[in-house]
Amino acid sequence: MNSDKAVQEKLLGNSYFSSQNYSKAITHYSNAIILDPLNHIYFSNRAISYFKLLNYSNCIADCLKAIDLNNNAVKPHYYLAQCYLFNNTRLALHKSLSHFRTAYHLAINDKLPLAVEIAQAYRNARKVVWEFDDNLRRLESQNLYSKLVALVNFHRASVNQSGSNNNQSTELADQANSAHMDTEHPGEHHTTIENSSQQNKINHEYQQEQTNNEENKNSNSDQINLHDIDHDDLLTQLDSLLLDAEHVAAKRPPVPDYYTGKISFEIMVDPVISPSGITYDKTEILEHLRVIGPFDPLTRQPLVESDLYPNLALKESIETYLDGHGWAIDY
Repeated sequence: MNSDKAVQEKLLGNSYFSSQNYSKAITHYSNAIILDPLNHIYFSNRAISYFKLLNYSNCIADCLKAIDLNNNAVKPHYYLAQCYLFNNTRLALHKSLSHFRTAYHLAINDKLPLAVEIAQAYRNARKVVWEFDDNLRRLESQNLYSKLVALVNFHRASVNQSGSNNNQSTELADQANSAHMDTEHPGEHHTTIENSSQQNKINHEYQQEQTNNEENKNSNSDQINLHDIDHDDLLTQLDSLLLDAEHVAAKRPPVPDYYTGKISFEIMVDPVISPSGITYDKTEILEHLRVIGPFDPLTRQPLVESDLYPNLALKESIETYLDGHGWAIDY
């Protein structure tokens, strides 16, 4: 039967995988897929082999196929999350977090020891995503700062140009007065006709300039007089605002103790409450119960998994905290 032959190919693939011959393992997993294309395990195993070879695109393709065949399989979600983490885009990074969460909950439900590893990987992924978002925020702030500085300098140049135009208007007025005097003493220049023509032209330009100034004055009567702005002072204020924002972002206040687990003292991923009222990170307390024994590590009272209840309020609070303090993962 093809399924039996497929199992044999899978076992050969596993053997080569164990010896770290991932290319050979891929060959045999591929043979198993040809013989039994509906078995998600073969796609999952081949995906992990691709991952070991840093072939993330093929790993993603096989993980997606395995998930399509069985959405409750832990490893495809776990390795898909890790692959997306290497894709330096915001969409891929947030997909990574989503698949880490799915893999974690599936591992917890199946009581798999792999849940401890997944929880730690999820913590690290939270930090990577926070650093990406924080760098993006800094870049956007710097771009906004550059645009505001350019706008201030543009306005400074506009004000200077306006002042130059006002000086030209004054010169035109002086010329108009001079021309008027020339008409009263025609013998001092060439001809009265030429002076009259020049006077009319200058008077027209001067009147037009005065009209424009009056219109601008009326339209801006209810607005701040932008000509009174101290541009150097405004640029100094912008510099101060940017420095203050960076100072606030760089602060690293102590992480609240109630966010950290009582065993590893790391920020908790999935806090649960014991009957004694003590909150533990779920993977850590389950590992303690499995390896050390069925008792509360702090009170030494008998404890089994069914005694634990999720601390949903604290979990939501931790998620919100990490959204703005991703650096705390390494606290």
